[in-house]
Amino acid sequence: MKQAEGKAARINQIERLLWSHPEGLSRTEIARRIGVHRSVITKYLDQDDLPPSIYEDHLDGKKLKIDRDADLTKASFNLHEVMAIHLATRLLATRTDKQNPHAASALRKLGMALQRLDENVSRHLLRSADVMDEDASYRDPVYLEVLETLTKAWASSRKVKVSHQMGDGRVFDYTFSPYFIEPYAVGQTAHVLGLREPPGKVRTFKIERLRSAEILREEYELPDTFDPAELLRHAWGIWYTEAEPQKVVLRFHPRVVQRVQESTWQRGEETKLQSDGHLLWRAEVAEPKEMLHWIRGWGAACEVMEPLSLRQELVEESIRLAELYQISETRGRKTMDVFEQYVSLPGKTDPELTIFEHSSDVYHVALYLLKANLEEVRNPELVKAGALFHDVGKIEQDIQQHQWIHQPHSSKYLSPLLSHRRMKSLLADNMIDVNRVDYDDLLLICEHHHDMPTKPALLRRCPDALLVSVADMIASALETGWVGDIHQMLAASTYSDLNQSLLETFQLGRGLNREIHRVDLPGDSVADALLNDLIFRDMTQQLKEHDLEPILQKQASLWIVGDLEILGGFLQEYVVNPRTLYESANLTEDIYEGVLAAMPAPGSVSPDTIRYLLANEAITRKVMQGLVDRRKVRQALEHFGISVRSFHEALGMRGTSVADKLEAVGDRLPYLVVGAQASYQYHQWRTPPPGVYELIIEEEEFDSWYSYLCDSQIAVDKNFPTGADSQRYSEVVVLTPELTEDLWENRNWIDRVAYIAPDDLLFRLIQAQNEAAVSEALAVLVTRQEDWDWVKLASDIRNRRLVRQFGCLFEILNREANQEIVPEKTIHSLFDLVQDTVGEALFTFPLNTRRERNSGSTPQTYHAIGRRWGLDVGLPRYVVTKVLDDLRVLADDK
Repeated sequence: MKQAEGKAARINQIERLLWSHPEGLSRTEIARRIGVHRSVITKYLDQDDLPPSIYEDHLDGKKLKIDRDADLTKASFNLHEVMAIHLATRLLATRTDKQNPHAASALRKLGMALQRLDENVSRHLLRSADVMDEDASYRDPVYLEVLETLTKAWASSRKVKVSHQMGDGRVFDYTFSPYFIEPYAVGQTAHVLGLREPPGKVRTFKIERLRSAEILREEYELPDTFDPAELLRHAWGIWYTEAEPQKVVLRFHPRVVQRVQESTWQRGEETKLQSDGHLLWRAEVAEPKEMLHWIRGWGAACEVMEPLSLRQELVEESIRLAELYQISETRGRKTMDVFEQYVSLPGKTDPELTIFEHSSDVYHVALYLLKANLEEVRNPELVKAGALFHDVGKIEQDIQQHQWIHQPHSSKYLSPLLSHRRMKSLLADNMIDVNRVDYDDLLLICEHHHDMPTKPALLRRCPDALLVSVADMIASALETGWVGDIHQMLAASTYSDLNQSLLETFQLGRGLNREIHRVDLPGDSVADALLNDLIFRDMTQQLKEHDLEPILQKQASLWIVGDLEILGGFLQEYVVNPRTLYESANLTEDIYEGVLAAMPAPGSVSPDTIRYLLANEAITRKVMQGLVDRRKVRQALEHFGISVRSFHEALGMRGTSVADKLEAVGDRLPYLVVGAQASYQYHQWRTPPPGVYELIIEEEEFDSWYSYLCDSQIAVDKNFPTGADSQRYSEVVVLTPELTEDLWENRNWIDRVAYIAPDDLLFRLIQAQNEAAVSEALAVLVTRQEDWDWVKLASDIRNRRLVRQFGCLFEILNREANQEIVPEKTIHSLFDLVQDTVGEALFTFPLNTRRERNSGSTPQTYHAIGRRWGLDVGLPRYVVTKVLDDLRVLADDK
């Protein structure tokens, strides 16, 4: 018995040994490895004691090999286990778009084995196998061959050489150690996880994108620390990350709650049924974007509450869908995006004001209170943001018994409004940094600005929140025309009096013991909004010199905090200086000189006279230009055979500027602003040439862009105008037909103009290979150092094959700045891709520069760094130091 057991153990050893050596082994090698005489192996072979999968290859030195495609296992299954395998195999067949004959073969073997026991189950298993084999429409021999090769390599712990095709068509070769193969039902795909070289880290390949796979002789060991279940613990499907998982919160409509609760969608998910029947679903997910396909499947029954980035992506997609299906805004307010609702929906009924108009008034009053209590305020950004967003819940337009309802609507609209690109632009223009604002505190202010004393925890944590409540009261009073003593107005009601008492307790009551007065412009000038703005701007500067504080301007009225007698004396002495008005409006020199020549001396002109002159010289131009650009007016002109261009020329008016035209076209005619204009948007360092635009467009749209932009004042071509032509135009547009889908998807909207994304611009600058472009790239890197996703940037650098140039530039930048502008780990990760390049042929960087001029201005340290990266660096030191000096990034030891 023991002899038989020993023989079986040795045969098992031989089988496993040949499995791990697919190239085969001689009888002597096998005998030596298992510790027996060579004759024992010969005896097993002669007596057919070895498994049928082992054979002797007479063409390869009589080596013993194992047929890895032969039947390797025997197993028994009960009926329920057979059904489980049937379901798994059917799921594979129906949730992948690639035919897998091995799945059909496994199902067929099960069906045949069951024929003698259960004809009914057997017949359906065999039929399922036939259907899987018959579907030739999705056969992919390359995919199947790659999958089989990976399976063999995984089973024998052998490395493979793979060719991986990127989404943009580029192909890269890697050495890969397969650790785990995972199906992905959402994308009907399969993925393999393993060690990729380079970079020597665990990576995931979509098997459908592997164009070839070849088993290598080199073996690998599966790390003890590798646990696919742990690696994919927070993955929605196959995406995992080394960063902390993100919290995802979804709100499901009552009509789908039962379906949601029937399944467990994510490990560790939490659900909570709300009083209104909706279901809140929470989970931690490695990459929320992977959920988009699933979330879209629920349609309007699923609302993303968190994270903001995922919610905003769906908001923008909804807008695109509305445009695609031509859903008109006239069908209802809900077709407007959240920003449009915020600025256009009513927020006050008496007087009639929009949400934004009232919020703007509260914001300006809050600025006055902040200034008065500057020394005691802890969080001015929260006060400013609270004033601007306090009525965000009114977007719902929920009014009950003449009272606006803020809960729970504030939480519904605050997040999407904060993340809206136009709102972000508005915040940036007013220098409000919401990143320094606690979101929960801001939400509490929005929900409870009318009953702030009922939130003692918030007031203990942030007493500044009271300023928002008081600013709201003051602004509401001013909007009704009220003037007088602030203290008395607040003491008129128990609630406002309590707020005032709390402010005094927190020492935030400065500025409330003063009077507010209103100044209206006289005569017909009240009809001229431009003139009002100019006069108020000039008046405001002088008021501050008399201890008078402008608090709010609305149309022709200006509310001022201060002593009434001092204000009266100021108004009696105040005169309008035309030069100041014109300079504040940035009117052109020729208009200014022409008007000034016909005017009396400064200081003796009435507002009505100024209004007349401004209207004739500037306002009329502006109004006429706006009228001509309206579609109905253009149609009327065309009806009478009058071209817009001839209309402009007849009036001596310049056509609409390039910026206006770009803003007007939106995304109906795709373009991206690049070059100096885009660089300036991202670094604010070197001002671009005025009126010069470089646009990337689609090749087939060149003629459309030419006809759209070109007029008598704008030059449009693929190159800059030269010679006398360069002096004829006030603006120049250079069109570059290189727009790709990826560039368009990554775009940034800035003031409704489409700009190339900063990372795409960075790559274009480096690829330009000249000193000016490199300096621009350095400025973008320095000014946006806190904004970069360095891991993603490093990945993009690798994919674009710019590792040497960027890595070398990063290292030089950090050295000159004497600080870590680029994270060192980012530089190390790039250097791991090129290793030590000493001794290789050096690539010139940058290419487009005068070597003879710069030979002495490039420091030896740059040369040394360049050699490590495989580059012959010809970058003068002043190119780098000028950027750092101008941007005030000064090294301590330089």
